[in-house]
Amino acid sequence: MSEMIKFWLSNLYKDELENVVGTISNMELWVKGSNDDEEAKMFEENIEQLQEYKGELMALINELGV
Repeated sequence: MSEMIKFWLSNLYKDELENVVGTISNMELWVKGSNDDEEAKMFEENIEQLQEYKGELMALINELGV
C-alpha cells in the first residue's frame, strides 16, 4: 500500500475515532440523565459496542504504522 493511501486511511480512521469518543462521552451523560434503568441499560450497551469499535479503529490505525 502506498504511503499516500496509508495517510488517507489514517486520517479517515482518526476522524472516525474522534467522533466515536465524542459519542461515548455524550452517551455517558445520557446514562446519568436516564429516566429509568431500562433506558440507562440501552445507553450502556451502546457504550460497550462503541468501546469495542473504538478499539478496532485504534488497531487499524496502528496497523497502518502512520
